[in-house]
Amino acid sequence: MSELQRLIDGFDAGELVRPFAGSTSLVDLVRATAKACGVHDIPMNDSTRAIADHLKRAEHIVFVLADGLGIQFIDQLPRGSWLRRHTRRTILAPYPPTTPVALTTVATGEYPACHAVSGWWTHLPSLNAPVTVFHNSRATDDASLDALGVPFNEVCPRAPLMPRMQRDVALVMPSNVLETPFTRYMSSGKPCLGYGRHAEAAAKIEERITQAPGPTYTYWYTPYPDAIAHDHGTHDEREMGSVEDLDDAIGTLVGLLRERDVVARIVVTA
Repeated sequence: MSELQRLIDGFDAGELVRPFAGSTSLVDLVRATAKACGVHDIPMNDSTRAIADHLKRAEHIVFVLADGLGIQFIDQLPRGSWLRRHTRRTILAPYPPTTPVALTTVATGEYPACHAVSGWWTHLPSLNAPVTVFHNSRATDDASLDALGVPFNEVCPRAPLMPRMQRDVALVMPSNVLETPFTRYMSSGKPCLGYGRHAEAAAKIEERITQAPGPTYTYWYTPYPDAIAHDHGTHDEREMGSVEDLDDAIGTLVGLLRERDVVARIVVTA
């Protein structure tokens, strides 16, 4: 069987998802959020406009990127959980559906073919070798790109969105990735707040929003449940436990903001 026929059979059997222009993707969601935050020169389609219109009236926007949070986890949550009650639609991941590809899409609002990060390893023409995007190293020998004289904008050539937002912007990141080249690239000088547990992240976001003098945009990244899948497999019960923990933290955050009459939109995606 030819590779092409295997691909077509996978689409026909529903084992693979065929991308098409009429679907809503992570690119649409990121662009809509950027538009609601004052980035005006960004491509728009019907999906982007609809989401942006829903967000733009909120004084505060919190964008939660939960790594690996596929819809199958949401379906397993109790019906009364915050994430399940507030699920609006399923969307398509960028292709390939890997963390570096998706996070560069979140950083830039671009499709992978435009932002140039194609996976955990990406070919860099100036070195004629693959590089590891998050580790900022040459994949063949783990040599630091800094030591090799390669600036990070060669790895991620597209400009990030957050510096262009017309709001008070901050990133809430796991403490172990707070000072990485990718985080510095994504934030481009915007404040970064480190955290350990989901509850701590929610508390920092609540404090930041309630003390802000004007509209805010907060990007919250959590490596769960993906990190547990890498360490323990895709069927480990701790995966679901991390999703429930995130659900509890978001529910607590929403409750605290409501008590203070704060108008906020919480956007959660995988």
